[in-house]
Amino acid sequence: MRANDSGDIATTVNEFANDIFKGLDGNDNIVYSPASLATALGMTYSGTAGETAIQMASVLHLDASPTEAHEVFAGLTPRGDSGTPIFGAQCRENDGRGLLVTLVVAGSAADKSGLKPDDLIFSVNGKPVRTEEEWSKAIDSAGEVITIQSYCTKDGTVKEKEVPLTAVEYLTTANALWFQKGYPVDKVFLEQIKTGFAGFTSDVDFKKNTAQAVKTINDWVSRETNGKISDLLSSQSVS
Repeated sequence: MRANDSGDIATTVNEFANDIFKGLDGNDNIVYSPASLATALGMTYSGTAGETAIQMASVLHLDASPTEAHEVFAGLTPRGDSGTPIFGAQCRENDGRGLLVTLVVAGSAADKSGLKPDDLIFSVNGKPVRTEEEWSKAIDSAGEVITIQSYCTKDGTVKEKEVPLTAVEYLTTANALWFQKGYPVDKVFLEQIKTGFAGFTSDVDFKKNTAQAVKTINDWVSRETNGKISDLLSSQSVS
């Protein structure tokens, strides 16, 4: 499949990921993010034309033109200032008698609530959950505190546990385009980066003040990742 709208982008990225995987050494233990790579290339593709655009479209499995790419990739980028809450538990329906927990991610909000596989979840923030749809809606609208009422199959007790929002993990993206200060960049292209990729754009002086450019970028990355990535670039990596 070649993506021409935002509904196709997930399948397209999977095909792109398969292409990358085929080119890797199967003997190595490698972790990579196809979505991140595709997004970075998609931002670049938005500013291309001619033969470069044709070749990049082929690599990315895109039918969309460079001027349309931001609309396609908009379906891949998480939206919202606070990110998407991830509770950290997989559940399945249990014939209308709550939801059966099948997986709990270590260190997640679900784990901190005391949930274990085979437990039953009856409600989230006071709202009964009997279907996967009700579960998704309850988690998405959880608010500052998630209150889980569950039945522990190990000891046969019903428990109610509050989990602070700080215990909930978030999925966000940090996309940015940095260009040489003084270099003319099309304003329409910059707007597409912002609207389609939720990207930040700014100029820095790579040529005359490399150290400051690196610091500016690293400081931005650190803020956007809550300090988890603080030294993405070094002066030696920018030339």
